[in-house]
Formats: sequence, C-alpha cells, structure tokens
Amino acid sequence: MRRTCKPWTQSDLEALAALRGDGHKYVVIARRLGRTREAVRAMARALGIGPCRRPRGQAPACRPPCRHCGLRPASRARQLCWVCSADLAVRDLYPSSNPWNERGNDFCGPAAPPVARTDAPPGSPEKQAVLTERAGRRLSLFHRADGPQDLR
Repeated sequence: MRRTCKPWTQSDLEALAALRGDGHKYVVIARRLGRTREAVRAMARALGIGPCRRPRGQAPACRPPCRHCGLRPASRARQLCWVCSADLAVRDLYPSSNPWNERGNDFCGPAAPPVARTDAPPGSPEKQAVLTERAGRRLSLFHRADGPQDLR
C-alpha cells in the first residue's frame, strides 16, 4: 500500500517528537501517523530528532534494574544483574524470594547422631514420627542401630 505525500501538520510534528522521545521506532510512528518510514525518518532528521538510543549502562524499560547496582537489567535470581549475582558478597545481601528454596527442616552442617535407636519398621507411622522429631532437634535422621532394614 503506497501512502501519498501529505503536508505535515503541527500535531503530526508534536506526535513525532513525543513518540520518538518515548523510544518508538520509525516503523511504529509511521503506522500511527499514516506515513512511510522514510518520510518519518527524514522529518525527524530535519527537526533535529536523532536516533533514540538509551545511554550506555542504563537498563531497558522491559526489565527492572538490578537491585544492587541499578545500571544493568535484572536477569538473575534475587532481581540482580549477571555481574552482581556472580559476586557472593553481593548475593548474600539479598535473600532469595523463591518459595521453593524454603525446604522445611533443611539445615547445613554436620548433624549430631541421635541419642537412641528405634525398632520401628521403615515407612510406619512410628518411624515417621521419630524422623520428624529428630529433624526438629536437628539431629541426624538415621541411627546406625535403627530397627529392621528389610525392604524386600
């Protein structure tokens, strides 16, 4: 479809400046104004409206900026950029908001062995209660001399 050359109105020029200032491409502006891309580009050059480039190091509008540096887009967990998430000291400043990281009775480090053994068979409600109690006390879950290990 060939668009005809029509004179530019003041409202067209204001719309061109506003849309280009918001970062829209020439193709989008041309469609909205009903003109060709070349005509829009030529008029933008004549008005002194240069190419829309964001400053170096500034995050694009589609992604939130990094929570730590604020310069690069947040593309990693904890809403950090790639560079900041690689630094362990920075990563420790921002706790994870992922609900899957909360695993209940997980804890780090060596656990003390349980004080007493149990004779409850594996999978029984008694054995599950013993394991829950041991996990609550942050003990090792299994004792060397625990009940029968016959799993057949």
